[in-house]
Amino acid sequence: MKKPFLLAAAGMMSVTASLSHAATVVVDQTIDIEAVDLNSYSGASYTALDSAVTISTGDTVDMTVNFANNKAIRLDRTSNNTGGFTFWLRTASPYSSWSIANVVIELFGLNTNGDWSNGANLGGENNGSDHLGWLASGAENGLDNGEFLEFSGYRITYQVSALNAGTSTYENIQTSTWGGGGSVVEATVVPLPAALPLLLVALGGLGIAGRRRKAA
Repeated sequence: MKKPFLLAAAGMMSVTASLSHAATVVVDQTIDIEAVDLNSYSGASYTALDSAVTISTGDTVDMTVNFANNKAIRLDRTSNNTGGFTFWLRTASPYSSWSIANVVIELFGLNTNGDWSNGANLGGENNGSDHLGWLASGAENGLDNGEFLEFSGYRITYQVSALNAGTSTYENIQTSTWGGGGSVVEATVVPLPAALPLLLVALGGLGIAGRRRKAA
């Protein structure tokens, strides 16, 4: 009569142990985006990681990528392209099918006339076996025909909800566009709202007046 209980307890201990091994894998990389072929899915769009990363089922990936030399990627969506892009870790060893969940992306230096929302939970993704990450096009990246999006780097986080090999090692970052419309440009300095300087002056004045009253 005690055996089912013992088996159940052993199963719970196994699940707990597997969960306790989940880790956050941090990647922080600056890449020369001018040396990348944005329209390639081959090694021409890869950048070698400073250190290869090993990722297991249940891990969280936290990847920050900045573009060197004040450069940015610009996507212009027209009726002839979908204006998509990829943020992938590449060249898995061993290859493994996968699923990720709770994808959150922040685009640095964001300049757009679309409706991209930085920091939104974009749900999940599953695609292929020699890479791991996120791909978007059309409505997923907030671009309709005639709209553009420009960014000088990004941070992407997600949880690896399934990795059939259990553990895989990745050696490269792939940052690329697809469907056309992608180019490397000088990063745009997004202007401050016209009312912001006036607001700062007003707040400064209130602070000075408050200190004077306190001194009196």
